[in-house]
Amino acid sequence: MALEISKVLLHVKENNKEHRTDDVSVKRLMVRRGQSFKITLHTNRQFQPDTDTLLFTAETGPKPSEEKGTRCVFGYPKSTGAKKAWTALVQESGRSSMTLAISSPADASVGSYNLYMREGSHASPQSITNMVLLFNPWCTGMQFLKHTSTNRHARLICKQMYADVRWPIHTDKCYTYACLPFP
Repeated sequence: MALEISKVLLHVKENNKEHRTDDVSVKRLMVRRGQSFKITLHTNRQFQPDTDTLLFTAETGPKPSEEKGTRCVFGYPKSTGAKKAWTALVQESGRSSMTLAISSPADASVGSYNLYMREGSHASPQSITNMVLLFNPWCTGMQFLKHTSTNRHARLICKQMYADVRWPIHTDKCYTYACLPFP
């Protein structure tokens, strides 16, 4: 019997608290790069790593590209083997659910990401969430950004990603969360 995903829990409140973003939102997943966040998948049967494969795709920007680091396909139990790949590791597994810890690289592009998942290589991907990936000042593997046109684009994304927040956030707070230099 094929593994079917019936429900995905994002643990938004818990993840945002762990990532120190709960003061910005408790409704939208906002995590920091280089630090894992958890999701729980409810399934029709127990996951079997010998025969089942979960493939995830994380994409950001108008034209996601693996070459530019704005698109990454990663999986469990198999990984792409890329140096700067996202990862998924099982934290808990039961008869009809499993909890995964998903991590981005410490130098992943900040911005609004679409996260997709599919079971096996032939299944159609399903959208899990649109999430925000932020700079992580507590991450040891982080290299600081230089002022480039890419960073100017990242600031634009930063301004756009707070559009759905209920209370106004000043531009300087946006820069604080994304830790990008002022122009």
